[in-house]
Amino acid sequence: MVFGDAELPRHELVYQRIRWLVLSGAWPRGMRLPPSRVLAAQMAVSRNTILNAMDRINSDGWVRGHRGSGVYVTYSGPRVAPAPKPEQTVSLRPPLMPCARAIDLFPAPLWNRLQSRRRKQLSGAALEQGDPQGWLPLREAIAAHVTLSKGIACGPEEIIVTANTQAVIDLAIRALDLAGAEAWVEDPGYPAALPYFRNCGLQLRPVPVDESGLQVACGIATAPRARLAIVTPACQFPTCAVMTKERRLALLAWASAQDAWIVENDFDWQTTDWRQAAKPMAATNRSRTIYVDSFNPILFPALGISFAICPPSLLDRFVEILVEMDDYPSLPNQMILADFLIGGHLDDHLRRVASAYPERRAAMIRCLEKELPGIVTPQRKHSGTHLVASLHRHREQQFADLCMEEGIIASGMSKFQLAPRENREMVFGHAGFTPAMIAAAVTAIRRAVGAG
Repeated sequence: MVFGDAELPRHELVYQRIRWLVLSGAWPRGMRLPPSRVLAAQMAVSRNTILNAMDRINSDGWVRGHRGSGVYVTYSGPRVAPAPKPEQTVSLRPPLMPCARAIDLFPAPLWNRLQSRRRKQLSGAALEQGDPQGWLPLREAIAAHVTLSKGIACGPEEIIVTANTQAVIDLAIRALDLAGAEAWVEDPGYPAALPYFRNCGLQLRPVPVDESGLQVACGIATAPRARLAIVTPACQFPTCAVMTKERRLALLAWASAQDAWIVENDFDWQTTDWRQAAKPMAATNRSRTIYVDSFNPILFPALGISFAICPPSLLDRFVEILVEMDDYPSLPNQMILADFLIGGHLDDHLRRVASAYPERRAAMIRCLEKELPGIVTPQRKHSGTHLVASLHRHREQQFADLCMEEGIIASGMSKFQLAPRENREMVFGHAGFTPAMIAAAVTAIRRAVGAG
């Protein structure tokens, strides 16, 4: 729950939100309100905050509770037409949530203009499914982008446009007949993807990650016959480690020797100093590497456009399976994105991100060190949309529960491990929040943990 007006207490903002839902008619007379626990989860605040707000609404005479039945809207007066001011609304992104992106930096007015222009030009063909590989002008723009910025020499015929990175992995498993095969996955890693990998038939083998990235030697020792390695060398989640050149070469050598494949997910590359970052493995060895990237975290999550650069030997099989899957990203969105890339707007956006992310990361470190000395110690990494901090007085779950009382999401490192274990480390997101929001959230954490 993100509050733009840091001057107002959290309970006051929640009260205003619920009050508006009643007065506007969004919650009509006679409606049974969701349980307080549900509202607390939806707004990412404590249940006590919801109960306090509901008590005030009840005192206003706009709702009434019936024992054993619930709370119902009784207000029948005039409706309030305008929505609450944007700076006082409740966001869907709780403060400090890992993986939250800087939506505020995205040039929405420009995107809307491109969208409006495209809508005026839409033909009947644009409403069809189109090329299963993706709209050709978009693939041409992507090929130019990765050739210039990543050093991956490829043409549009080698690019496949999908909705997300999971779809690429699904394609790879089908094309290479990997169902039932062992696959290396990073540990810790992104937990939401693990059920998807398992549903695709992979036998997951966790490989530990350290400051240098995936420990290739451990992978060879524990699962030498694996057929697939799924890695994020540019910026590993959640450790923010950047895989060293030595580890990358070792991984490529293993794949070549074992007739295995690498899915290189260029996750969060834009949060590093990408202008000086090491080239992707796909720029070194195209024959064993399936390169994956997504515009969804770079621009906005609802876009639904990712892409893969396929080894030439797999391309025909990938396209054949794509036709069978019959599941393509929105063609109008592909057209708008192509205009965005061709116009140089992605480069402009990346420059804004490159300026803002370090500022927000520094603000997070500064606030944690000032407000929570002796309680947490932030790690000073230079990449990622979040940072990791060591706990000194609390267990992970205890600290997370205290943060949740203030409506703040802080996840323990154990949540991201295949075999959860107590680490006394927390993951704080910073990229999606302004320095003022970060300061307000850390101050709230200080209250919650009783510091000072």
